[in-house]
Amino acid sequence: MKITKINSLSTTKVLFAIFIIVAMVLNVVFFILFKYQKNLYKYELINSKQRLVTLESFNENYRDMILNNIGSESSQINPSLILTNAITNTKTSMQEIAKDSPILILRFTEYSCHACVEQSFKTINNIPHPFRKGKFIIIASYESLRALLLFKADNNINYSIYTLKNNDSLNVPLESLNFPYFFILNGESEATSIFYPLTSDPELTNDYFVIVRYKYPMLFR
Repeated sequence: MKITKINSLSTTKVLFAIFIIVAMVLNVVFFILFKYQKNLYKYELINSKQRLVTLESFNENYRDMILNNIGSESSQINPSLILTNAITNTKTSMQEIAKDSPILILRFTEYSCHACVEQSFKTINNIPHPFRKGKFIIIASYESLRALLLFKADNNINYSIYTLKNNDSLNVPLESLNFPYFFILNGESEATSIFYPLTSDPELTNDYFVIVRYKYPMLFR
């Protein structure tokens, strides 16, 4: 009987010790899991905040683009404004160019957002339907003609490029923002269907060309 009691007591101590060990192990596991979940939550919270900031930035960019486009729409360009062909050095007026309207024009200067300009040409070079001859031109302002021609070569530009004197302007409000922008020149020398590309959303530029092709099929082959 004594031996049975001793064995029973020993078994109880062993079970109690096992219980303590298991409890300690579980506590360690739960602590590790809790710490992991806490770090995961913290990481997700930071990511959510970053996504929110990015989304707010996108919304602000879209808002600015819409307001600037509306504010610049149907701007009257001086018909007597003189442009110089960067290759042939021949001069022509905006009124002469407008006679072949509608014409899609890309306007930028050497101070324009460089990444935006490059993205614009990347989109142009990848459009499935090329432009008809003379239906897409570029109007640029560069202090150095050589720098402009180097830019033309680097970006595989095969379209007509005209230059303006640095103190000349198309009188479009977007000019002050140093963004490249597209517009349709109509027969009255007005800038319509104005759009400037966002590097944050290159697909938007593709969508612009889809709309332009739908509205002005005569621009394309």
